[in-house]
Amino acid sequence: MSDDRFFNLRAQCSVLAAEAVKDARITFSNRQVQDLLDQASKFPYFFDEKGRYHIEPKTK
Repeated sequence: MSDDRFFNLRAQCSVLAAEAVKDARITFSNRQVQDLLDQASKFPYFFDEKGRYHIEPKTK
């Protein structure tokens, strides 16, 4: 997989983790953990002019 799909490591980690959850490559039996994964897989993102993933910045 090419690193040029992502703006930074935070974007890469978030996108790949979300894809793994959606593809059911990661499974958990605890419902609270599943709720956390469902929320984490919905991080707001956008694509830049080079087509790379950007995760919205954290709010303080």
